[in-house]
Amino acid sequence: MPRKSTEKPRGDSAAKPTPATGPVPEWFYRQSAVVPYRRRGGNLEILLITTRSGRHWNIPKGVVDPGEYPAAAGCREALEEAGVRGRLDEDFRDRYTYPKWDGTCVVEVFALEVTEELAIWDEHDRRRRRWMTAEKAARRVKHAALSRIIARFAAAPADHGQASRSD
Repeated sequence: MPRKSTEKPRGDSAAKPTPATGPVPEWFYRQSAVVPYRRRGGNLEILLITTRSGRHWNIPKGVVDPGEYPAAAGCREALEEAGVRGRLDEDFRDRYTYPKWDGTCVVEVFALEVTEELAIWDEHDRRRRRWMTAEKAARRVKHAALSRIIARFAAAPADHGQASRSD
Protein backbone atom coordinates (compact mmCIF):
# COMPACT_ATOMS: atom_id res chain seq x y z
CA MET A 1 0.00 0.00 0.00
CA PRO A 2 1.56 3.37 -0.95
CA ARG A 3 2.37 5.75 1.87
CA LYS A 4 0.66 9.11 2.02
CA SER A 5 2.95 12.04 1.27
CA THR A 6 2.40 13.40 4.79
CA GLU A 7 4.00 10.34 6.38
CA LYS A 8 7.58 10.44 7.62
CA PRO A 9 9.89 8.65 5.16
CA ARG A 10 11.06 5.17 6.14
CA GLY A 11 14.50 3.66 5.76
CA ASP A 12 14.08 2.26 2.24
CA SER A 13 15.67 4.24 -0.58
CA ALA A 14 12.53 4.13 -2.75
CA ALA A 15 10.77 6.48 -0.30
CA LYS A 16 13.70 8.92 -0.15
CA PRO A 17 14.96 11.57 -2.56
CA THR A 18 17.82 10.54 -4.79
CA PRO A 19 20.14 12.64 -6.94
CA ALA A 20 17.68 11.95 -9.80
CA THR A 21 14.65 13.25 -7.85
CA GLY A 22 16.28 16.03 -5.87
CA PRO A 23 18.98 16.79 -3.35
CA VAL A 24 19.60 14.21 -0.66
CA PRO A 25 19.40 15.72 2.84
CA GLU A 26 22.60 15.46 4.87
CA TRP A 27 20.90 13.33 7.54
CA PHE A 28 20.36 10.51 4.99
CA TYR A 29 24.07 9.71 5.24
CA ARG A 30 23.67 8.69 8.90
CA GLN A 31 22.46 5.10 8.90
CA SER A 32 21.95 2.23 11.28
CA ALA A 33 21.90 -1.55 10.89
CA VAL A 34 21.59 -4.70 12.95
CA VAL A 35 23.17 -8.12 12.67
CA PRO A 36 20.18 -10.34 13.52
CA TYR A 37 21.30 -13.56 15.19
CA ARG A 38 20.09 -16.66 17.00
CA ARG A 39 21.50 -19.87 18.45
CA ARG A 40 20.32 -23.20 17.05
CA GLY A 41 21.80 -26.40 18.41
CA GLY A 42 24.63 -24.40 19.97
CA ASN A 43 25.53 -22.81 16.63
CA LEU A 44 25.43 -19.09 15.91
CA GLU A 45 23.24 -18.18 12.91
CA ILE A 46 22.94 -14.82 11.18
CA LEU A 47 19.84 -13.66 9.30
CA LEU A 48 20.53 -11.99 5.96
CA ILE A 49 18.01 -10.35 3.68
CA THR A 50 18.16 -9.58 0.00
CA THR A 51 18.53 -6.04 -1.21
CA ARG A 52 15.46 -4.57 -2.87
CA SER A 53 16.87 -5.58 -6.26
CA GLY A 54 17.25 -9.16 -5.02
CA ARG A 55 20.81 -9.37 -6.35
CA HIS A 56 22.74 -9.10 -3.09
CA TRP A 57 22.52 -10.22 0.52
CA ASN A 58 22.71 -7.68 3.35
CA ILE A 59 21.67 -7.03 6.92
CA PRO A 60 18.69 -4.80 7.76
CA LYS A 61 19.90 -1.21 7.35
CA GLY A 62 18.53 2.24 6.75
CA VAL A 63 18.52 5.94 7.47
CA VAL A 64 18.36 7.23 11.04
CA ASP A 65 15.49 9.71 11.03
CA PRO A 66 16.01 13.09 12.73
CA GLY A 67 15.54 12.72 16.50
CA GLU A 68 15.77 8.92 16.34
CA TYR A 69 18.42 6.94 18.21
CA PRO A 70 20.61 4.76 15.95
CA ALA A 71 19.84 1.58 17.93
CA ALA A 72 16.09 2.26 17.63
CA ALA A 73 16.48 2.88 13.89
CA GLY A 74 18.29 -0.46 13.52
CA CYS A 75 15.47 -2.27 15.32
CA ARG A 76 12.90 -0.49 13.13
CA GLU A 77 14.77 -1.55 9.99
CA ALA A 78 14.93 -5.16 11.24
CA LEU A 79 11.16 -5.17 11.62
CA GLU A 80 10.42 -3.41 8.30
CA GLU A 81 12.96 -5.22 6.11
CA ALA A 82 13.34 -8.63 7.76
CA GLY A 83 10.21 -9.04 9.86
CA VAL A 84 12.09 -9.74 13.08
CA ARG A 85 12.05 -8.37 16.61
CA GLY A 86 14.48 -9.00 19.40
CA ARG A 87 16.84 -7.75 22.08
CA LEU A 88 19.84 -5.56 21.36
CA ASP A 89 23.14 -7.13 22.38
CA GLU A 90 24.69 -4.22 24.25
CA ASP A 91 28.15 -5.81 24.15
CA PHE A 92 28.52 -5.36 20.40
CA ARG A 93 28.69 -2.19 18.32
CA ASP A 94 30.63 -1.38 15.16
CA ARG A 95 30.48 0.86 12.09
CA TYR A 96 31.34 0.95 8.40
CA THR A 97 31.03 3.34 5.49
CA TYR A 98 29.94 2.95 1.88
CA PRO A 99 29.37 5.31 -1.06
CA LYS A 100 25.81 6.30 -2.01
CA TRP A 101 23.95 9.38 -3.30
CA ASP A 102 27.22 11.05 -4.34
CA GLY A 103 28.43 10.91 -0.74
CA THR A 104 29.50 8.52 2.00
CA CYS A 105 27.04 6.83 4.32
CA VAL A 106 28.22 6.05 7.86
CA VAL A 107 26.44 2.98 9.26
CA GLU A 108 26.36 2.16 12.97
CA VAL A 109 25.94 -1.59 13.42
CA PHE A 110 24.35 -3.28 16.42
CA ALA A 111 23.64 -6.94 17.16
CA LEU A 112 20.04 -8.06 17.60
CA GLU A 113 19.18 -11.36 19.27
CA VAL A 114 16.05 -12.40 17.40
CA THR A 115 13.15 -13.41 19.62
CA GLU A 116 10.30 -13.20 17.10
CA GLU A 117 9.99 -13.83 13.34
CA LEU A 118 6.88 -12.58 11.57
CA ALA A 119 5.35 -14.53 8.68
CA ILE A 120 4.26 -11.29 7.01
CA TRP A 121 6.02 -7.93 7.40
CA ASP A 122 6.28 -4.56 5.61
CA GLU A 123 8.70 -5.69 2.89
CA HIS A 124 7.94 -9.43 2.70
CA ASP A 125 6.93 -9.08 -0.94
CA ARG A 126 10.21 -7.34 -1.90
CA ARG A 127 12.84 -9.25 0.08
CA ARG A 128 13.87 -12.78 0.95
CA ARG A 129 15.44 -13.67 4.27
CA ARG A 130 17.68 -16.61 5.12
CA TRP A 131 19.38 -17.91 8.25
CA MET A 132 22.96 -19.08 7.73
CA THR A 133 26.19 -19.63 9.60
CA ALA A 134 28.20 -16.53 10.43
CA GLU A 135 30.98 -17.72 8.11
CA LYS A 136 28.59 -18.06 5.19
CA ALA A 137 26.94 -14.71 5.99
CA ALA A 138 30.33 -12.99 6.02
CA ARG A 139 31.03 -14.40 2.55
CA ARG A 140 27.60 -13.49 1.14
CA VAL A 141 27.40 -9.77 1.99
CA LYS A 142 28.47 -7.27 -0.66
CA HIS A 143 30.60 -4.87 1.40
CA ALA A 144 33.98 -6.16 2.63
CA ALA A 145 33.74 -3.96 5.73
CA LEU A 146 30.42 -5.56 6.64
CA SER A 147 31.92 -9.00 6.09
CA ARG A 148 34.64 -8.14 8.61
CA ILE A 149 32.04 -6.88 11.10
CA ILE A 150 30.09 -10.15 10.89
CA ALA A 151 33.32 -12.13 11.37
CA ARG A 152 34.27 -9.98 14.40
CA PHE A 153 30.80 -10.45 15.86
CA ALA A 154 31.04 -14.23 15.48
CA ALA A 155 34.51 -14.27 17.07
CA ALA A 156 33.64 -11.91 19.96
CA PRO A 157 33.86 -13.37 23.46
CA ALA A 158 30.28 -12.31 24.25
CA ASP A 159 27.80 -15.12 24.75
CA HIS A 160 25.53 -14.09 21.82
CA GLY A 161 22.37 -15.50 23.28
CA GLN A 162 23.84 -18.40 25.24
CA ALA A 163 23.38 -17.00 28.76
CA SER A 164 20.02 -17.26 30.43
CA ARG A 165 18.37 -13.91 31.00
CA SER A 166 15.63 -12.79 33.31
CA ASP A 167 13.34 -10.34 31.52
